[in-house]
Amino acid sequence: MATADNDSASVITIDHSEIDHLRANVLKSQIATYRLLARHLPVSDSLLQSCSYKVQLATLIQNHVQQQSEIIQPTAIILESHQNDSDMPLKFSSATNMYRWLVGSTEMNTTDEDGIPTRIRQHPISLNPLYVQQEREKRVLNRISNRLQELEHMPAQMSVELRTQALIELKSLKLLQFQKQLRSEILHTMKQDTLIQTALNPRAYKRPKRHHLREARSTEQYERQRQIEIEQGQRAKHQEFLNAVQTHAREFREYHRRYTLSTARMNKAIQAYFANNERELIKEKERKEKERIKRLMNEDEEGYRKLVDEKKDARLALLLSQTDAYIDNLKQLVRQHQQANRLRGRPTKTLSDKPEQSVTTIINVHSTDEEIKPTPIVDQTGNDEAIRDAVKIAATNEDDEYDAKESYYSIAHRIREPITEQSNMLVGGQLKPYQLQGLEWLVSLYNNNLNGILADEM
Repeated sequence: MATADNDSASVITIDHSEIDHLRANVLKSQIATYRLLARHLPVSDSLLQSCSYKVQLATLIQNHVQQQSEIIQPTAIILESHQNDSDMPLKFSSATNMYRWLVGSTEMNTTDEDGIPTRIRQHPISLNPLYVQQEREKRVLNRISNRLQELEHMPAQMSVELRTQALIELKSLKLLQFQKQLRSEILHTMKQDTLIQTALNPRAYKRPKRHHLREARSTEQYERQRQIEIEQGQRAKHQEFLNAVQTHAREFREYHRRYTLSTARMNKAIQAYFANNERELIKEKERKEKERIKRLMNEDEEGYRKLVDEKKDARLALLLSQTDAYIDNLKQLVRQHQQANRLRGRPTKTLSDKPEQSVTTIINVHSTDEEIKPTPIVDQTGNDEAIRDAVKIAATNEDDEYDAKESYYSIAHRIREPITEQSNMLVGGQLKPYQLQGLEWLVSLYNNNLNGILADEM
């Protein structure tokens, strides 16, 4: 323990136990900081300040100064150390100089007896370099051991890349002791092979070489040969570069030629494919059109509509729907007309004006799906009364409810009289089958009280 000047009024003394306690706290703070940094965690500002020994020591001194300031102003501050007796305590004239020295200024201005200022560079208070190095090595070893434990207990659910990096780090840390041993053995061997003279001057036993004229000539010749070899190597390298450029240009042209040919072939193949596809589509369209016309000529309405639906022709479908609506309207009008005739009891036209011949009338009743058997209406000696009775019977048996699928022709031409052969009254030629069908249609118009025109070249 040391004191300040003899004439000083008071001295602030900091005991070594407080300094030891302060150092222990600083060491704990540093260890906690290292652990946080090793885990890549944030460190608070208060923890960083607690890691600085000078800052903590300055805080301790300020606390002592504040405690003693109310009593008396100190003239000096003395720090005690129990580690080495040779370390003399430092003496400060005021707390300001002490604080400046602690926060980073390691130089102090003093004045000797002659009044000449002297700058004294001080060392840290009670700082043993060996002790600091030992503490650092301990901290490093502790961090290595903690890291080894973390790597050995890594979870199994890791990616391949992270697992590989962890394995490399683990093996490298395990080889640390072997590396230290190898280095120590190498240093020990080098120390044994090194003498005092060679250690101080490595060229002590080296004899300088004498230079002769012959050696100068050989050296000049060797230098000339080396220069020639360098030039030849440069020319060979340049020629190799030119050959590589030519080869690349040739391969470049060949590649683009092949690419152009392949592109042309691909374009031709695509054009041929689309041409064939278009040709097939046209053929298929013509085939469907022919089949549709054929079914239309054969009066296959269901097949015709099916082909129209497959073709998805909106215009034709609209026309068909309008035609169906128009035909349905005509059906309703015909049914109303027939119903009105039955209610009025209007007589149906007879066949008395025709030549006397054998005629058979077939009446199809579609509502009941029954066909009345052929009934002879009139013979060569018949009269009009028999015809009127037959028509009344047919009108009485007809049902008022009609089938939804019944065609307009079957509704309008319910009284049908088939004509299979030409009448004897018609002379001068023989009617063809389609002309007989036209004649049958005219007779049906007359029998069913309908108006119609047959346009044909007879």
